[in-house]
Amino acid sequence: SEKESEKESGKESEKESEKANATAANVTRTKTVKVTKQQKRMHYATLKVSETSMSAVSPLNATHIDAAVAANKALLEAEALRRLNAEAKNKLEAFIIDTRDKISSEEIFEKVSTETERDDLREQLGAMEDWIYEEGVAEEAATYKLKLKELEKACAPLYLRASEFEARPKVVSKAREAVNWTLTMLETWAAERPEITADERD
Repeated sequence: SEKESEKESGKESEKESEKANATAANVTRTKTVKVTKQQKRMHYATLKVSETSMSAVSPLNATHIDAAVAANKALLEAEALRRLNAEAKNKLEAFIIDTRDKISSEEIFEKVSTETERDDLREQLGAMEDWIYEEGVAEEAATYKLKLKELEKACAPLYLRASEFEARPKVVSKAREAVNWTLTMLETWAAERPEITADERD
């Protein structure tokens, strides 16, 4: 029985020893380490940027833009000149058509001109019309204006006589009204203002 007691106490001693070893193995040891902080440094660098077009069409530069602006300005100037020339040409054409219709259809022109005069004007108008559609098809405005003045000068005597013929009845009517008014006043003065003598009224 003593032997059995010794065996049991020996086993308990071994168990306690094993527990102590296990506890010692699980203990974490700490060590103080000195850490030196490093100072942060800022680094600066200049970046070079370049533009690269990835499309098939090259981008416009200042030279291209200046050329485009100059071309557009030239087009606008050419269009303005074309419009100016067209307006002058249209005025010449309109004068020819209007005058030819008047001398051929309006009775007043027959009364103030002879058939020979009207035929001469028609011939000049026809010649100018042919010039417009042939040699003068693409002339400048100054040339069309000059041709218009030539026709106006040729037609001026006929237009003057026609305007005088139209104005004459009105002028004569006003003159007669003035004469009648004067005669009425003289008759009134003879009856109401005897201080005005007959010699003075005459």
